[in-house]
Amino acid sequence: MKRKTSLVIGGDRRMVILADMLSETFESYVYCNTSAIPRTSKKINALSEIIKTDIVVLPIPSFDKNGILNGTENLSAEALFSSLPCSSIIFGAKLSELHRHIAKEYGHKLFDYGENERFNMYNAIPTAEGAILIAMENSESTVHNSHYVVIGYGRIGKILSKNLKSLGGCVTVVSRNEKSLALAECEGFNTVSMKDFCQSPITCDICFNTVPTVVLNEEQIKYWSCSMYIELASSPGGLSKDAKKSLNERYISALSLPGKYFPQTSGMIIYKTITDMIDSIGGYNK
Repeated sequence: MKRKTSLVIGGDRRMVILADMLSETFESYVYCNTSAIPRTSKKINALSEIIKTDIVVLPIPSFDKNGILNGTENLSAEALFSSLPCSSIIFGAKLSELHRHIAKEYGHKLFDYGENERFNMYNAIPTAEGAILIAMENSESTVHNSHYVVIGYGRIGKILSKNLKSLGGCVTVVSRNEKSLALAECEGFNTVSMKDFCQSPITCDICFNTVPTVVLNEEQIKYWSCSMYIELASSPGGLSKDAKKSLNERYISALSLPGKYFPQTSGMIIYKTITDMIDSIGGYNK
């Protein structure tokens, strides 16, 4: 029986690792703008080399703010979907309604693995560990006895706060959600409401933001004693443009940490998510 075909497009080293994992089940191909060399999958230089593919996996996020597929130089959603064999099953992440509309026009089935709760929970682990790694690389002090502020107590905020505390860090959780503050208190963290924090940001060694909403402007941080601000949230992040400029070298943008620091783990997380989603839609048969 002929093996099904998979195609992984764009992204970083974790996507190459994902392609190798898929090669256990599929005839696996990878098309990406990276120097990483696959072990068991086949790297192609043009999408035209693929005559037929059963599933296609895109990176996270799949497209940048200009609509170009991440990991490629100028491949738009229109150009991508029109070049794929008709009726491909496509897995992407952080997709818009426009992407869904274009995919439908070309007869493709489009699924967003970035909306999968299991994926988001597991992906928060390498994100939190990567954030701590960046903090350690840019600090002359140990995590132990250092003071941290974690803005947001969602998936990433919870794991990050727990890991910092386990290393001896003093953690204060900031949230606008009363339930989140109560949960954080039950876990032994100091807590401050978002309203109070914005009125008077508390002193800390490092502040991690996990909320993709502007919460602080330049005036609010004017007298803020904070040695480093690490942005983990997607655009627009937690600071206004003026606030970012004001912090200068104290501001660190830390996005896409799983792929940058832990490609093996993050590739496995995507692999498990994709294979579970394939099973949920009836296996490999279209």
